[in-house]
Amino acid sequence: MRLARTFVAITAALMSLGRAEDIQSDVSEEMKSTGSAGLAESYNRTIHMGKSARFKLAYPNARFIYVRFSKLDLPPGDTLTLSTNETTVVYKGYARRRRRRAKDSTGEDFFYSDRLMGDSVNISYTPHGKNKKSVKQTPPSFGVTIGSYIRGVARIRSTDGKSLVNPACVSATPAWQPAVCFKESDPLVYESSRSLARMVTLGSASVAQYATGFLAGCHGYFFTNEHNVRTKTQVDATDFGFLAASTECDDKCNKRALGCPHKLLLRGSATLVAVDTKLDYALLRFDKHARKQLKRLNVPHLSLRSTLVGDNRSSLAGESIYVPQHPDGTAAKIATRLQNGTDAVIVDANLANKCGTRQLGYMVDTIGGSSGAPVIATKDHKVIGLHHCGDCNAGSEGTALRSAIFMHDILTDLKRKKVALPRCFTDS
Repeated sequence: MRLARTFVAITAALMSLGRAEDIQSDVSEEMKSTGSAGLAESYNRTIHMGKSARFKLAYPNARFIYVRFSKLDLPPGDTLTLSTNETTVVYKGYARRRRRRAKDSTGEDFFYSDRLMGDSVNISYTPHGKNKKSVKQTPPSFGVTIGSYIRGVARIRSTDGKSLVNPACVSATPAWQPAVCFKESDPLVYESSRSLARMVTLGSASVAQYATGFLAGCHGYFFTNEHNVRTKTQVDATDFGFLAASTECDDKCNKRALGCPHKLLLRGSATLVAVDTKLDYALLRFDKHARKQLKRLNVPHLSLRSTLVGDNRSSLAGESIYVPQHPDGTAAKIATRLQNGTDAVIVDANLANKCGTRQLGYMVDTIGGSSGAPVIATKDHKVIGLHHCGDCNAGSEGTALRSAIFMHDILTDLKRKKVALPRCFTDS
């Protein structure tokens, strides 16, 4: 890349909670039910090198904007600044080739900017002094072209925290609670939630999606769903926000998608270790530098329950569970109880529905963005399942079973694939 990047995020104090942010009327019912976080909008503009330019890209009430460049190669010394009221990103030309190059379905190169919080982006191009004098001599290999952008939408209303999804799928007032509410009353449950990452993935269809994932075992290994990330390109284009949680139970940031800022944002630092479509899992691993950052923040790895006596799944029925998650890209929440106040339990240990077979079934509230969350046993705080299917997968409110892939099956599949895993992935 002929540029280097400086990233500055200006967070909490500038978040405008009073602004109307309900789902726009032009967002389809499909959008509301799939859990997508953002939609693509066309925007074709080329910046001519050597000539200063300033303009604004905006979409009313957008939660965030990703700028999609079909070309982003700056001459040495030139700068391109993208800024909102909350975020500033600066790209500077250093005559080096772009590193995270990707291709779309037509084979064309593209590059996504960092996530820009807000509904309008001020774009400013400033050429270096010497480049101003040689506009006509600028090599054609340099240039900046914006082909489109992704604008974020919400599935949970920021004013009252109520779900905007069909009430037959998710209760208007879900039974989960902010993770911090468990810090004193149940510290082990709270500690489990600290392993989560709030993910924003950029798919091949030019849409953004919220998702959840978690550190597992040790050494920077990380689980999420295959339907969240399935290729190296998707992994490279995913934001992993760790420790995205409120400091108080009643903090208003809990009601806002991407509210409550993360303490660590990783992008381009994970590799894809293994993936399986049928079992809907993706195993990633963060690089050494990222692992050092996670260690400094004491982000824990969750233990996995890998054993099952005689493959007796029925023994799991009735077991008490809890599900830490990032529903709709909000701050970390934990679901331990149902709407009626009873403890969350495994209802069916061999569930078959349109999402798969041999699944764990439960009635815990989830929503788009919860995919990839760990299903954790209350008795030993070990992960027994990988949540992957909720919303309207079956039944009506109060009867729809969410489902998870049994962790034992995932570990068995990794062994079958001859993936070398450290001892921390098995029970001692």
